[in-house]
Amino acid sequence: SYCKGEYVICMGDDDRLKSCCLEQYAELIAKYPEKKVFHALTELIDEDGHIIKQLSLHDETESDLSMIRNHWNGDVQYIGDFCFHIEQLRQDGGFFRQPLAWGADDITTARAASYSGVANTQKVCFQYRENHQTISRGGNSKIKLEAKLLEKKWFADFLQIYNMKSEDDKVLYRKIQKGFESHYHNQ
Repeated sequence: SYCKGEYVICMGDDDRLKSCCLEQYAELIAKYPEKKVFHALTELIDEDGHIIKQLSLHDETESDLSMIRNHWNGDVQYIGDFCFHIEQLRQDGGFFRQPLAWGADDITTARAASYSGVANTQKVCFQYRENHQTISRGGNSKIKLEAKLLEKKWFADFLQIYNMKSEDDKVLYRKIQKGFESHYHNQ
């Protein structure tokens, strides 16, 4: 609600945007003005800022189902490596609310990508800091389980009413549906 610009990035205070990040996003926004969400190629860094690894490179554009399937098949993503069209985010009620924000990033990005897919940078633009003091690594098992069940329900509802746009969507949809229970069982 405090944002004044057209786009917003919600990142942790210990993560970093690389010097090329805003330029890369601006190029994607100009090239794909219909998109409501943009994703930065990301590096993981340790607590001292040393690079641990680069995450998976994706096609410059991909559908919402492709993004979901890639993530569910092990591609890591964080809320901070996404740039959102603020007006669409507002129309959707903002960032999705979940206990401890657990799973809120996946729901928020899937919802934003459902309009016209996602555009991905082809250069590393974002650095996510791995540390041992995050909510992800802490306790709170009961709250995390509650949030995971709410996330599972959201995705089940999302897939139930999903409108197929192409033959590729049908293939991806079947693969996601086939792996749905195992994805949540393995969490």
